[in-house]
Amino acid sequence: KYFYYVLRNVEVQNLGYSRHFKLLREKQIPLPPLEVQQKIVSEIEKYQKVIDGCNLVIQNYKPTFKIDESWEKVELNEIAEITSSKRIFQSEYISTGIPFYRTKEIVELNEGKEISLELFISRDRYEEIKNKFDIPQKGDLLISAVGTIGITWVIPDNREFYFKDGNLLWIKKLVNIEPTFLKLILDKIFNERKNEFINGAAYNALTIDKLKSILIVLPSLEEQQIIVDQIQSEMQAVEQCKRLKIQTEKKIKEVINSVWLSNSPEASK
Repeated sequence: KYFYYVLRNVEVQNLGYSRHFKLLREKQIPLPPLEVQQKIVSEIEKYQKVIDGCNLVIQNYKPTFKIDESWEKVELNEIAEITSSKRIFQSEYISTGIPFYRTKEIVELNEGKEISLELFISRDRYEEIKNKFDIPQKGDLLISAVGTIGITWVIPDNREFYFKDGNLLWIKKLVNIEPTFLKLILDKIFNERKNEFINGAAYNALTIDKLKSILIVLPSLEEQQIIVDQIQSEMQAVEQCKRLKIQTEKKIKEVINSVWLSNSPEASK
């Protein structure tokens, strides 16, 4: 086990598809007495148990809540406006400017990742759309409609961005429904029944008309907020697990690094 953990720390030059055995055989590793090796393994495995526990939480947590059958049910278009963006042509893409989101970016945002922006539009074009039509606002939702379908993101602030028509659908002007509660409902629907809402002969896609017709449960705003608060509290606990995992992984690296620093490597081939 000691050999395994130390070996993970050995840097070997990347030779592409060539075999790396010859390089690995020439490497040296620190080789303290067996008793010290056992202590190092014991410490690392304590940390690994924490990481394994965090992984169980991270991988298995899904927001869940009970739906009361007495709650009112309405079509989504009765409580929100469903639309898309104005057409942006490929010739209008530039290397810097106002961020331009597609499905990829919404999936990353939904997962809490840093987005890898690739496309932008000019500020002049953005201001033109803003003045003539509308732009996404805080509390609106975007939902992926092509490729990876049914991923929703609640816009958390008034950041400046625009998005690709067809790739994403836009849910705005919500009435009597909390944005995060609507996301929870849509996530549940698309996790359980996505195929019911996908149209397209050439490829699968979610259309505006299909999204409009989806039935949404509508408890009171007070009940919605209770559910949202509960889920957000659970998700904060999951985020704490993610942070604890990162911190514990760093501790394992520190243990391995300390072995390399404090022991003179002896040839081991």
